[in-house]
Amino acid sequence: MDFTLSDEEIAYLEEAYRPHLLSGVMAQNSPATRSEKKVWCVGNQKI
Repeated sequence: MDFTLSDEEIAYLEEAYRPHLLSGVMAQNSPATRSEKKVWCVGNQKI
């Protein structure tokens, strides 16, 4: 495989990673939301 990255592409890849807030099911799976009904719970399950 032979390819060349542009200066813009290299700059993008070298940027520091910035963590982001979780979303979806992963955001609901936290101690702060343990008393809320979860989208993945069906029936009479106990968590």
